[in-house]
Amino acid sequence: MTIPRFSPDAKAHTVAEALNEAGCAVIERLVEPATLARVRAELAPYLEATAYGPDDFSGRRTRRTGGLIARSPTSRGLIMHPIVLDVVGTVLGHATSYQLHLTQVIAIEPGEPAQPIHRDQWAFDFFPFPSGYEVQCNTIWAVDDFREQGYIPEAMVNFLARLGWAYDDKTEVFSRDDLLRLFRLDRVSSSPAVFDYQKLAWLNGVHLRNLPADEYADRVLTYLRGQGIDWDEALVRQAAPLVQEKIETLDQFPDYVRFLFEDVEPDPALVDGSAPVLAEAESALAGAEPFDAETIERELRGLAERLDLKPREAFQPIRIAVTGSKISPGLFESLALLGRERSLRRLRAARGATA
Repeated sequence: MTIPRFSPDAKAHTVAEALNEAGCAVIERLVEPATLARVRAELAPYLEATAYGPDDFSGRRTRRTGGLIARSPTSRGLIMHPIVLDVVGTVLGHATSYQLHLTQVIAIEPGEPAQPIHRDQWAFDFFPFPSGYEVQCNTIWAVDDFREQGYIPEAMVNFLARLGWAYDDKTEVFSRDDLLRLFRLDRVSSSPAVFDYQKLAWLNGVHLRNLPADEYADRVLTYLRGQGIDWDEALVRQAAPLVQEKIETLDQFPDYVRFLFEDVEPDPALVDGSAPVLAEAESALAGAEPFDAETIERELRGLAERLDLKPREAFQPIRIAVTGSKISPGLFESLALLGRERSLRRLRAARGATA
């Protein structure tokens, strides 16, 4: 079944019709991320003080706590959101009145198995309501957004399809077309599945690496803009291939390439004693022509030989000086993208910090 999805300007009766037909519906990006961030911050102390569930149904790795109206002022706006009230009023319009029954925040942690499918309306089965007579309408707000955490749809679809289903005993990675062709309900296990975040991250990395270079860069740019990061598009596109093989989620991208867009301040302790290497690197790169990855590699490998150092011993202080980190995209490509003048300036600054 395809879950109906709507934009924030959807009409209440349209959403209500989808609820009647499919049993659920999604309204995307109904409030700003900042609003949900405030809800998270307001409820964090209460969640931290809440024990895990006592059984498999409530979740042994799940925390649930209520009283949102009193504990989270921001959540009141979610409860009273106009489209929520309009949809609920349409679904329960046959009743003379209705009221807010329960508010609850649910935090599901990694390793928690899937919750058995159920309908909260079953709690009212002590009364023989007529068929199709709805007595409850639940609203669920997704406070954590997998997209903001850098996951892409291809990986999520692949991962969710594999929860309780297997095509064979070895295949893990599937495209949407693969799943449409191969998925069969008779191969779905009746045992609860585990939402394994490590496996999701691994799958996400695989699907990111499988994207064509241009499309990967497009995804990176879309993610950055969604996070309010307005970096030079041309430079982002040049940097994207250097990171594509290294990261598992798009939220890791900024930390890998931040040195290309912002100044860095290396920890002096990490370059202590490296002044001779940094001075040699400055001299070698000053005369490198052309200033591209191939020429830079030749110059720096020659530097390591002259100083009788292993490449890693020679390259690490240079990497830290120009990127501010021990971990970065390829050193030679990073220097080429950074450019001669900025590279030399950072080498001089790091050398001065070791004095």
